[in-house]
Amino acid sequence: MERVLLGYRRHLLPIPWALFKLVVGREAARTGRVLGGLDDEQRRVHHFVVRDLPRLARPMPPEHIAAALDLPLGRVIPILDELERRLIFLFRPGGRDVVWAYPVTVAETPHRLTFSTGERLNAACGTDAVATPFVQGRLRGEALSFEIGTECACCGAPIHFTMRHDLSYTLADADSRPMFFVPMVNFARLKAPSIIDDF
Repeated sequence: MERVLLGYRRHLLPIPWALFKLVVGREAARTGRVLGGLDDEQRRVHHFVVRDLPRLARPMPPEHIAAALDLPLGRVIPILDELERRLIFLFRPGGRDVVWAYPVTVAETPHRLTFSTGERLNAACGTDAVATPFVQGRLRGEALSFEIGTECACCGAPIHFTMRHDLSYTLADADSRPMFFVPMVNFARLKAPSIIDDF
């Protein structure tokens, strides 16, 4: 990829790939500051849900989380409520089973992921598809790669590439020159009931 389109207000600004990687690193640091407010149990639940939703490959009920982490169900449910309230962690339509845990979802989307470990899942959006190798690689402590199949938001043309945990990539079509739209979102100011609603 030679450039990335960065969304700023109503404009798309082209930036070099190296600068995109720098922006991703800074956003990861900012997210780390937001995550810093979690207690140990909240962090355990969050990491488990994000890491294991791809393995389960269906909506994750709170009972599954409680059993896997040996936590009382009466503690898991308020933790899920708090993580969902923060808008960047997870989404539970109907307030029960986790369907979306940044950056993956069991809901059908045009952003299909095939993990190098065999799991198949979706990303909530194109940006999440690109973030998945990094996030899952860090949580699992593994050097992962992902086949990503998505489509152009403008024309619907298919896009296929492999992305790795270190943000390196290989295009399926060597002649293609895809561009990524990366929204600059202030997650602290989102007002929607779910982050999905603001995109």
